Amino acid sequence: MVYESYVRLGTFIPTKLVLKRATRHVRRMGQHLRTWIEKHHRKE
Repeated sequence: MVYESYVRLGTFIPTKLVLKRATRHVRRMGQHLRTWIEKHHRKE
């Protein structure tokens, strides 16, 4: 999973804040993806 942020780190927004937000966002995306896979996975 890749998360791209188009924010210039260290300019107006502190780097740690951007990384913390990105980590939360990726975790949430992963949870949604896992839920979707489990819901749509066909057991054979």
